[in-house]
Amino acid sequence: MSILSYESIKALCEQCPPLIENFDEDNFQASSYDIRIGSQCYLFDPKKKRVKEMIRELNEDEDIIIPPNQLCFIISKESVNMPNNLTAHISLKTDLIKRGIMIAAQPPIDPGYKGKIYGMLYNLSNQKVCLLKKEAILTIEFIKLDLPTNFSVQGHHMQGFNDLTKLIKDPPIESSLDYIRRLTQSYRDKIERAVPNFLIIVSILIGLLTVFATVVIYLITKR
Repeated sequence: MSILSYESIKALCEQCPPLIENFDEDNFQASSYDIRIGSQCYLFDPKKKRVKEMIRELNEDEDIIIPPNQLCFIISKESVNMPNNLTAHISLKTDLIKRGIMIAAQPPIDPGYKGKIYGMLYNLSNQKVCLLKKEAILTIEFIKLDLPTNFSVQGHHMQGFNDLTKLIKDPPIESSLDYIRRLTQSYRDKIERAVPNFLIIVSILIGLLTVFATVVIYLITKR
């Protein structure tokens, strides 16, 4: 097995069908290709109920903002046409790792697969992270097999993948850390709303105790 060089990737992209459809010349690297954000993303929204409502159709110049501790699914702008002697691996661009973004481990892209690429990104930082629509965020590395395989992936449910609704199903996927954060904030808000009422009740009780003590002292001094 060997990793394909720039020259090999570029040559395969000029064939028909191309290894990478809709590629950008500037995104080729020495032994990989940098993938851009496509037309969809998924961000959990507690105000919505269904996955379809949380999948956004992105405009050409629309950026993605991932809140702290939240996850985001993205789909690639490029599509791949994998020959039967290649597999591929996806990784995250270093610039995003430095900003606190991590990518979930994904299985390799199988020989024979045709379709777009997806990635599940996670914002581990305590700051929102903006993904620019024009920037490349994933890197794909192609590996040549020791022998071409006849194993068919034509019937696989992800074959021809081009829509996040094919990947993410109800119930919606939510980050556990974000859920804990929202739950904690909810309890904090309840406590903050309860504090004024609690203070009023305490003040009333203190006032009643003061009156009661005053009456008791008055009665004792009268004897």
